[in-house]
Amino acid sequence: GGIVLRLGGFNLFNHYPVGRKVYVKLKGLYLGRFNGTLQFGGGVDSQYISQGGVTLLAPNLIDEHVIKGPLNQPLEPQVVTVSQLTTNSQNIFISTLVKLQGFEFAGGELGKNYADDNASGNRRVQGCTTPTSNFLILRSSNYANFASLPVAQGNGDIIGVYSYFNSDKQLTIRDTTDVRFYG
Repeated sequence: GGIVLRLGGFNLFNHYPVGRKVYVKLKGLYLGRFNGTLQFGGGVDSQYISQGGVTLLAPNLIDEHVIKGPLNQPLEPQVVTVSQLTTNSQNIFISTLVKLQGFEFAGGELGKNYADDNASGNRRVQGCTTPTSNFLILRSSNYANFASLPVAQGNGDIIGVYSYFNSDKQLTIRDTTDVRFYG
């Protein structure tokens, strides 16, 4: 399984590119469970204290807790089906890299960008053969460098980190190369 590590700062991808192994010193961090998802952070989030939220780890403390490991470590997503991706907090795929096969953006999403102007975007992706029972939300930050790009046409495989919010199953891509719609 995986766990969310809430880090403050920006351009963290420059320090922690895809394929870099990291080690986390947990002593001094706070463990929370926001909306069912386990996460480590820098303190108790008073705004979401009843929901178990934690604050971002301050940028000046990141190097103290996140140790950079070797680069170019292979990270293969696990091939899953939507039915394996549950909203049970014990689900082994939460906060892990997964791959769904035979997917496409729902018709109403075509022509839209990955994110909205000044807001994160939620786009529905669905199975090609059973769209109504085989779907989830592709969530993209409006800060992503691909936020203003139109969603991919066609169908194929999609890779991302699985999470959920309330009863919504969500997938977050790392960049547009995770959307492999060649069909």
